[in-house]
Amino acid sequence: EEISTFYNFILNTIKSDKFDVIDEIVEKQQLILDRLKKLRILHP
Repeated sequence: EEISTFYNFILNTIKSDKFDVIDEIVEKQQLILDRLKKLRILHP
């Protein structure tokens, strides 16, 4: 659910031409990737 929310956020951002938040998107993506890695480690 968190990932789909994240990608909806990206799509909305692109549609609204708010490219100044690209850095924020990249940051959020990194946070999600880190969480996924932790989840994989906890639940292999």
